[in-house]
Amino acid sequence: MNDENQNTKILKSILKWIKFLGWPKAREALEENLKDEVDRLIYHFSDGEHGIRDIIPKVKAYNLSTSYGGIHGKWQRWAKDGIVMPKPVRAGIRYVKIFDLAEFGIELPEKPEEKTEEKTASA
Repeated sequence: MNDENQNTKILKSILKWIKFLGWPKAREALEENLKDEVDRLIYHFSDGEHGIRDIIPKVKAYNLSTSYGGIHGKWQRWAKDGIVMPKPVRAGIRYVKIFDLAEFGIELPEKPEEKTEEKTASA
């Protein structure tokens, strides 16, 4: 048990240094690939659980637009650049983001509020 604790400590230390050394390269890759709000949102929603058809309306909720082909192309390019990983699912392949944008200080656009008063007034 003591050896296990020591090994865990060593692995945590190695992980800390790998993160430290890789941080600038990861940030550079994210900045090069996520050039606008749509890119950042698509990346953020790429959790491997939601497919393209799930992501499109999520982006649309920010008053932005994207397409099936747009997301598919981005996922393929991002996989080559190492910022997402493919995840096989029954219906094909989805992609999972590797990094949390907040950890790199990359902000998502603010989601516009739904105008509930207009909805109730027109009903």
